Amino acid sequence: MCGTYVAINNPFMQAQTRALLVPDVESGDIRVPASSIQVIHENKTANSSCRMLSDAKWWLLLNSDGSANYKYASFNSR
Repeated sequence: MCGTYVAINNPFMQAQTRALLVPDVESGDIRVPASSIQVIHENKTANSSCRMLSDAKWWLLLNSDGSANYKYASFNSR
C-alpha cells in the first residue's frame, strides 16, 4: 500500500467518471492513511448493475467498526 493518495479532478478524471456514469470525484489535497477518500464500486444483481461513488477510508486493513487497525499499519506512511 502506498503511504499517500491523491485524486485530481482534471479533464482526464472527468472523462473517466462520465464513462463510468458516476459523479465527479472530490478533488483535494494529498490524503494520508486513515483519511476519507472516494471509490467507485459496482453493485450487480441478476437483472441490472449500478456503479456508485462511495466514501471510504484509505487504509490497509480496517477493524470491523471501520476504524484503522494500527496493528497492521501500512509501510512508509508514518
